[in-house]
Amino acid sequence: MNTCASLSVHSGVPAGTRSGMHALRSLLPRIADGLATIALGVGAGYGLGELFIWLWAPTPTPENSSPPPEAFLFLWGSLMGFFAVILARLLLVPLWVRRRHRFG
Repeated sequence: MNTCASLSVHSGVPAGTRSGMHALRSLLPRIADGLATIALGVGAGYGLGELFIWLWAPTPTPENSSPPPEAFLFLWGSLMGFFAVILARLLLVPLWVRRRHRFG
């Protein structure tokens, strides 16, 4: 008796392969969500870094050109923006989804 034939489903795909495809299919939305969160975090970080430079960076002159103070402002703003998006995604979105399920 062929054991592989007894484990196959009517579609001709072995049972182990079919469950592996299901696991991958359920993992794809989580991967897409993680990539979207990182992309949004990078965008928010860049925007906040540019805002910090626009608001507080001194006008460059030959006397104060080294080290550039706007580099530190951009770094600080980009880190704050990136981690704010990650924190909002990890904390606020699950609370919002839970609240929608409770009222909806």
